[in-house]
Amino acid sequence: MAEARPPDPGPVSGGGRNYHPHLSAEHRDIIDKAIAQYAAQKNPKPTTVKRYTQVLRRLGNHLGAHRQKIDL
Repeated sequence: MAEARPPDPGPVSGGGRNYHPHLSAEHRDIIDKAIAQYAAQKNPKPTTVKRYTQVLRRLGNHLGAHRQKIDL
């Protein structure tokens, strides 16, 4: 008899436009730290920060869906 596998932890974020089921908490943390560093250095508009964050999370989600990782 095969061993039972533990259930997947599920998506990190909720539903809606920003739903990223393949973005791990680790990758979200990397993205958030990179965005915070960028914002501190460049002082961009809040809309720019939001847009960059969305794009990077979408990229991280895509990489996660293909079992690839974000590496600094």
